[in-house]
Amino acid sequence: MKMKKNSDHKDTSDPLGNQLKENRAYGPLQEVVFSNSDSWVKRYRNLVCGDTSNIFLLKFELITGFFGGLPGAIGFGLRKYLYKYILGDIGHNVIFGRNISLAHSPNIRIGNNCLIADNCELNASGEGGEIVIGNNVTIGRGVFLRTKGGKIIIGDNSALGARSILVTRNTDITIGKNHMMGAFVYIGTGSHQYERGDIPMNRQEYIAKPVTIEEDVWLGIRATVLPGSTIRAGSVIGACSLVNGEIASYKVAAGIPAKTIKERSRNSLG
Repeated sequence: MKMKKNSDHKDTSDPLGNQLKENRAYGPLQEVVFSNSDSWVKRYRNLVCGDTSNIFLLKFELITGFFGGLPGAIGFGLRKYLYKYILGDIGHNVIFGRNISLAHSPNIRIGNNCLIADNCELNASGEGGEIVIGNNVTIGRGVFLRTKGGKIIIGDNSALGARSILVTRNTDITIGKNHMMGAFVYIGTGSHQYERGDIPMNRQEYIAKPVTIEEDVWLGIRATVLPGSTIRAGSVIGACSLVNGEIASYKVAAGIPAKTIKERSRNSLG
């Protein structure tokens, strides 16, 4: 005799149950790529250009596709002239290297006399996402600047070392004027909660805390600056150090975590 199925019985074989549905890890990127309601052209346009027209997408594709990797003086000259048509704002005498990846370029603003070296990525995606680069700024080869909402702001007369990574989501990274950054530096604003063991960590709450680096700061090679950290004006962070918190003005800090090892003079040596 067949037993009647109990309609009130709940399948508990999946210990996560509906919790996964309520805590999906999908962010803005996945929402765009896997949307079923938009055409592939609109999805691609939203992914690469943001909320723009198909005419802008065509212009973006032609300029970056034909001239983004063009070598030599001709490539430098044409990018210097043409990229103003796909960026939000650009000053005079800005030099773009080869194979620069741009996304949501209308949200990118660059000042005067700047150099963006080869193989960089500038991605200003997300609601309110913006990259603002001041005057006389050098962005080293292979630097990665990405927002998923929030801003990355780089002050005048600053230099970012090769292969450095600055990434933010829903908050800001602010770097003051006259900044020096060694190669392979990492600055990030986000982490995940991890306390619950019944839900994968990438589906738990995302935590965003801004990072502020004031004027005249030097970050040594391979330094790491964690979410919520503040480095006050005139400070030096040693190579391979990890900043997690606040470093006071005119300090030299090093270690994991970085701690003050000496102070800088505020007075002229003369």
